[in-house]
Amino acid sequence: MLFYDTRQLPWWKLLCFYLLCLIAIVVMLLLEQIPLIQRAFVQLHYQWAYGLLIIGPWNWITVLAPVLYWGNLRPSDVGLKHQRILTGLFGIFIIFTIAQLIELCIVARMGPVIINRDWLAAPWYSIVLDYVHYYLAVGLFEEFFFRGFTLSQLYLLLVRIPSRGHHPSTSFANSSSILPTLRAYPPANPEDPENPENPETPENPENPENPEDDTHWLRLSCAVLLNAVIFALYHLPTDLSNYGTEDPLGFIGRLFFGVMASAVYIMTDNLFLAAGMHCVFDALGLSETHIFPGLDALDGWILFEVPGIGLVVACVWCVVARAVEDRRERKRARRLGGVEIKIVEEELGLEPV
Repeated sequence: MLFYDTRQLPWWKLLCFYLLCLIAIVVMLLLEQIPLIQRAFVQLHYQWAYGLLIIGPWNWITVLAPVLYWGNLRPSDVGLKHQRILTGLFGIFIIFTIAQLIELCIVARMGPVIINRDWLAAPWYSIVLDYVHYYLAVGLFEEFFFRGFTLSQLYLLLVRIPSRGHHPSTSFANSSSILPTLRAYPPANPEDPENPENPETPENPENPENPEDDTHWLRLSCAVLLNAVIFALYHLPTDLSNYGTEDPLGFIGRLFFGVMASAVYIMTDNLFLAAGMHCVFDALGLSETHIFPGLDALDGWILFEVPGIGLVVACVWCVVARAVEDRRERKRARRLGGVEIKIVEEELGLEPV
């Protein structure tokens, strides 16, 4: 299933959803200035309570519900496919583990290996809830909007193709959405009623899914870059509210993250994996969420660590998915071949060997 197999919305409706998300962000920033909320959550450093009780419900209610209802979309149309949840959560563990191993190597090079004091002092449930908060209230929401929803709509807007309707979801073996794009389509056979003229064959160079259509990659690249710029710009209100200015390196880091998150989602067709990368990226900004105190040595390069890890995981993900799929196809071919031989033997009245 390709990441842009969804219902195409008109450009003005997509613009309205962008505006709706911006309004939701600004209203949330204003709510944070309420003294009661500051005393109850922010000043007490209960980041997870603030995120799970206020930010999360606000984001999902004010943005997800209108997108699904007004856009006439299903959750699977915006990347929220329940078949991907378990594999996506497993991806979070992989990304977190690799990030901790990198920190361990940094600490080991600097001197004796020590454990982060904040990690030891924090209650275990606080660390767990920090990651749950950054996953549900921040990572999954932002990836739903900027990757699952708007990335596909930007691509369809550039391609200008009509709605393709809904398509059935695929299993983990078919979880890569780039791999189907690279496969050659079978030639059309007009005499075969089960394989009529296929508009997606290489004879139609205008089809965006055609592997011989070079403009497909150009449109895809433009959609990814435009989506990354919008993603970075949408964080400006938060940075201005919290810090009073915008760090140029931070803006570049978000651009890089937007491109990497789009690449992870496109390659794996797993929004939950992209959300896990987003979760680890944000959660490691807290002092209590990492085991080894090696992030300070990375300085500004910390903005590029987790996205780079996510891209490597996605590449390995695609290789494993393709290997699993090829193995299943070979088993299916052997099974079908055995059935055909048995049918021929029965028709000829031969004894099985």
